[in-house]
Amino acid sequence: METNYIMRRTYFIILFFSLCSLKGFSQKDTTNPQSVDIVSSYRPVLSDAVKINFSGSQLNNDTNRVVAPYNIPGQHLFYSYKPGNVQAMNLDIDLNNELGDKNFIKAGFGNYSTALLKAGVSFGDGKQSLINVYGDYISSKGKVKYQDYSNLELKGIGSYFTNNHEIYAGVGFSSKSYNLYGYDHDFYDPLKKDIRQVFQEINVKGGIKNTVNNNVGINYDPTLNINFFTLSDKLNETSLIINAPAEKIISDEIVAGIEANIDFTRYATNYLVKDTSFNNTVIRLSPYIKFFGPSMVINAGVSPVWNNNELSVLPNIKIEFSLQDKIKLQAGWKGMITKNTVRNLSKINPFIQPPNVNFNTKETEFFGGFKASIGNHFNINATASWITYENFAIFLNDTFYFARNYKVGVEEKMNNFRIRGSISYVKTEMFSVTGGITLNAYTGMKTFSKAWNTVPMEITGAATFSPFKKLVLSGDVYVFGGGKYFTKDYKTFGLKGGTDLSLGAEYSINKNFSAWIRCNNILDDKYERWTYYPVYGLNLLGGIIVKF
Repeated sequence: METNYIMRRTYFIILFFSLCSLKGFSQKDTTNPQSVDIVSSYRPVLSDAVKINFSGSQLNNDTNRVVAPYNIPGQHLFYSYKPGNVQAMNLDIDLNNELGDKNFIKAGFGNYSTALLKAGVSFGDGKQSLINVYGDYISSKGKVKYQDYSNLELKGIGSYFTNNHEIYAGVGFSSKSYNLYGYDHDFYDPLKKDIRQVFQEINVKGGIKNTVNNNVGINYDPTLNINFFTLSDKLNETSLIINAPAEKIISDEIVAGIEANIDFTRYATNYLVKDTSFNNTVIRLSPYIKFFGPSMVINAGVSPVWNNNELSVLPNIKIEFSLQDKIKLQAGWKGMITKNTVRNLSKINPFIQPPNVNFNTKETEFFGGFKASIGNHFNINATASWITYENFAIFLNDTFYFARNYKVGVEEKMNNFRIRGSISYVKTEMFSVTGGITLNAYTGMKTFSKAWNTVPMEITGAATFSPFKKLVLSGDVYVFGGGKYFTKDYKTFGLKGGTDLSLGAEYSINKNFSAWIRCNNILDDKYERWTYYPVYGLNLLGGIIVKF
């Protein structure tokens, strides 16, 4: 049954993008009010040093979701294919086509009592100073009792440019509200305040980086990041992150660098266990050397990491070999430590119960693959990886009829054989189609019998074209295979997966006004990424964009 379901959905997707590819051209996103491009004379870096990932990446492949067109250029640039995160509620709205010069307001309304408002303003000349201020709000109310959702984000970013440096700072605030509506509605009728999950975050960041080569040939970009995160009245997390990368150009063929990182988090909660608190500290050093040859690029590095005083030495090795100008083979061995803070875990699953354990995930990956450009518009990228996890964060569904939130479990050790592939066709801003697939095969669990609530398969795709100058059409799709969950008598069941297809259009009335419409989840598939938490289904929105 599961196989037939996926085959029917996949056939529909192939037909959809075949029709989209008949005619049209894409339009670049010009949402950002102003941007400044800094060009340095040193050679570009092709692979970042191994670093701690602060967005819970060990489960990203199980929760990614595409809700807006990808920005994946073709033309032999080989940009990374990175779909967006899955939302457990309704689809996010396509926000990529505001066409304002400096300032814009986008507003819209739709079914499920959906209200959307987004705005951006810019100050400064972009040469000596630049300040951008953004605001984004969306809220919806589903047909299931307490199936409400709201998201408010405010952000300000500023830069001051001297002859040799950029001094930058930013401040942001976000408030995301969910309800634990997955309880058994036939046997339990809670008060809304008892199942409400409100995640609030204040972030302050600042740094300085050189914009031209200095006398010693060292490029640097130290940053300081302070984050305050809360979950309603249940917990508080305060994080201090210092990151200091530096790179030295030794010759045209050799670049040496080092990155130092200190990440300190203080966690406190009164949930379940009164006055529980602990510190979570990760310190990392990542020296590396990069060699640029005529047909080969080698990144060789090592990263000693102190994970709460426990030392691990992680690899950072990548080799890229050019068979021809348009075909590159790549292989590597890399490792990372991912902090399992509630802030990071809630970005994956907002229906979690606050954990009272302190652990981080160690990940080591062997990978190999290729990327190729066929003709002038067609790009392919494929990678196979063998990944080993230690202390992997597993989301365990609660089986009580009045709770049904997710506890965070710790899998001592497990493996993942992952295959990723992406494909794109872009014809000089006239037409674009992109697609990708990710397959995960989790094995070797030590603590649990299965990799509960992870996703074995994902297919993503997007298309953008314009039949004439003022009209931009877009579409995207997300298909996933369901993971495994368990019942109160420990029987194993599998979710059936889901298909999410969306279409959008924007028409420019004049230089200051545009009208837009977006239809999400056209198939009205009320799938469940998380057990007992169905998404909204068919969601139609429309509104205007004002540029000034």
